[in-house]
Amino acid sequence: MSNYPYLSAWLQCLMQLAPPRGLVHVGAGGSARQYPFTNMPCLLALEADTQQHARLQAQLQNHPHGQVLQAVVAGQPGSAEFFTLSQTLESGLCAPAQLQALWPNIKALHSETLPTTTLQTLLEQTPDGAAAFNWAVIDCLPANELLQGAGELIHGWDVLVVRALKDAAAGANPSTYAMSLPALRQQLSIYGLEFVATEEENHPQLVRALFVRNPALQFAKDEAALTAARDEQAKLATERQTALSTLQTQHDSLVQEKAKLIADSAEMAKAKDQLGAQLSTETKARAEALAQREAEAKAKSEAITQRDALAKEKVALAAARDEQTKLAAERQAALSTLQTQHDSLVQEKAKLIADNAELAKAKDQLSTQLAAETKARTEALAQRETEAKAKAEAVAQRDAEAKAKSDAIAQRDQLAKDKAALTAARDEQAKLATERQNALVTLQQESETKLQRYQRMEADNQEHAMRQQMMQDELIRAEAQIELIKDLLLREPGL
Repeated sequence: MSNYPYLSAWLQCLMQLAPPRGLVHVGAGGSARQYPFTNMPCLLALEADTQQHARLQAQLQNHPHGQVLQAVVAGQPGSAEFFTLSQTLESGLCAPAQLQALWPNIKALHSETLPTTTLQTLLEQTPDGAAAFNWAVIDCLPANELLQGAGELIHGWDVLVVRALKDAAAGANPSTYAMSLPALRQQLSIYGLEFVATEEENHPQLVRALFVRNPALQFAKDEAALTAARDEQAKLATERQTALSTLQTQHDSLVQEKAKLIADSAEMAKAKDQLGAQLSTETKARAEALAQREAEAKAKSEAITQRDALAKEKVALAAARDEQTKLAAERQAALSTLQTQHDSLVQEKAKLIADNAELAKAKDQLSTQLAAETKARTEALAQRETEAKAKAEAVAQRDAEAKAKSDAIAQRDQLAKDKAALTAARDEQAKLATERQNALVTLQQESETKLQRYQRMEADNQEHAMRQQMMQDELIRAEAQIELIKDLLLREPGL
């Protein structure tokens, strides 16, 4: 991370507090001789310029999980004009007019219309999916448009470094203001990312800004999500209890209806048997009555004939005219009676035949109606059993979803515990760093004190040496003078 001398300390610390699963780097070509993020476990490096893409690909060819793509990333898919500028690092989607406030002499060396894509599309097409990337670096302008193309994926980023304008001049157009740090802070606060630090580039108005996800906001968001999930679980449990009660009620109703259908079917079978037996009995009785009436009519006819013969024999001596008149009258009366009885018997026979036909027709109608009702009740019972089975499967599916949500809640609880542990570790490291800093300051003060003492001792030693040297010189001069005096005395006459 040598390309970020000031932010590197922050990034090293964040690698412990928010360990990167993967990094997506837009504008990864840059000007660094060595790529700064080679230690990432998973890397997606994006560069639009052909020459810088080739150089970047050569630098990262040995990365075990690195992917280098040449793509023009924008706020939405389609096409856009890509500008190759005289300031190589500023080549991109910004026209020279937008950057003249920074670089008055900047010019477009070349421009062409190229197809564009979005960060969301590129991340979702990676082998491990967008969830594998929780760090992002946008090392080009305009970062605000590229962030719009990332969409809701920003919610999954823990660390973000963006290139931005330090501030926007008063009266700046909206597109220029959107590239400024105040606008980006406002844009990223919606996603729970807070501004931490900046690092100025060679131009004081261009900065790299570091944004980090606020653990407190994330915890509040997770807590709200867990509360919503809990409420959803309670609502789902209530709905399931209601559905279970409804299913139990329907099951009881179906059992009752089934028992009623079985009872009705038994009663109808019994009534059918009773009707058949009654019809057979009535038919037999009517046939017997008809036979008996015919026998009685025959016997009566024979009795009348015998009576007439006896009457004729008794009144043989009577006048032939009276006898014939009386006999004719009696015969006429008997004939009328017989005719009346015959007509009555014919009517009763016809009535019995009609009643028999009606009973047969009623029997057929009852059989047809019974079969239709039995079939309808069987189909209704089968349909209700099918609905009950479908509802049971729906309940099973809801139970499976409830279990999945329960697992998700457990996973979130574990994540919250891990975050709490990381926060405690970070606080402990901060405390340790403070203690070490205080110890370092103390050692530095003691070292300075010892250095001053050593310097004073050195000065004293030098002064003492000078005094010894002066004393030695004085002693030598004194000895020389003594020798001189000795020589002078020895030269004196008489000595």
